[in-house]
Amino acid sequence: MNFRYIILIILIGSFAFCTRKDSNFEPDLINKLSEDYTKPISLYSTVPLFVSTDNNMIIETNSSNLAYIYKMYYTKSYDNFGLFLNDILNNEIELHEANFSKTQYEIFSLNDSIKKIYQQRDFNAFFKDFTTFSTSKDENYILKKDNLNHNQQITVSYYLFKNKYHIKIDDIRGNYYIVSRKQLFYK
Repeated sequence: MNFRYIILIILIGSFAFCTRKDSNFEPDLINKLSEDYTKPISLYSTVPLFVSTDNNMIIETNSSNLAYIYKMYYTKSYDNFGLFLNDILNNEIELHEANFSKTQYEIFSLNDSIKKIYQQRDFNAFFKDFTTFSTSKDENYILKKDNLNHNQQITVSYYLFKNKYHIKIDDIRGNYYIVSRKQLFYK
């Protein structure tokens, strides 16, 4: 084989196997969250965030709890809270569940039936399976939660989060509104 063909095959192979990992949180959103935690009244402290643990579990938490985790355990590893947030929200590192012992959080494993649906379908089909159109002026979709147990609901919430959507809970109406991350952070 000609040397040029070998080089060409290596180059093509390199490009074919190099995949760019999409960020779940863009740098400007990381900045908003990291700057917000220093304010006395945080605009985003109630926004649910999902992080992975080192024992293959998922933790639903928020930016205030993550700021506490950062201050207690990660200030020597990271120069600032923004870098820490970037790594955990984009799944570069996994956290230890024990670090959350003094915070409010929910730990769960992904529901197998919801996970299977998510893996077998594209996200648009998954989204349509678990949402319904809302007649509310501001919110476009509502989670179809009537036939879902709690673990199924939080697993759906996790997959929505992974695809840049969040759930806003309306305590008065009992609805779980689905909003895009852009809607949530750029109102």
